[in-house]
Amino acid sequence: MSLATREDLFGKPAERRFTEVTVQGKTFRIRSLTAGELNPWAAKSQDEKGAATAGPRLIVLMAVNENGQRIFGDTDVQLWLDQDAAFVAELARHCQEHSGQLTEAEVEDVEKN
Repeated sequence: MSLATREDLFGKPAERRFTEVTVQGKTFRIRSLTAGELNPWAAKSQDEKGAATAGPRLIVLMAVNENGQRIFGDTDVQLWLDQDAAFVAELARHCQEHSGQLTEAEVEDVEKN
């Protein structure tokens, strides 16, 4: 086994991971995020207004077409807020899991221990 090198990590663009999820009969392709994409999302999620839109903002960042291009723009967050809450929550949970973020239940488990 060889150790990772700087060149291994930074010599080429980050490789995206993709997965498909089905929520209430609708299939979405979601992509992984780079740390640079995830950090602003996480920072904005710390304030009250950002926390209220965290799920829809994550969906907008991660839902992509077959070519890996985002299918929603930043202005679509408001449209997601008008959708069924259970639908949005389930899709956002899939996005959280794929991006390596803890779900609310996992955060509660960590805080209990």
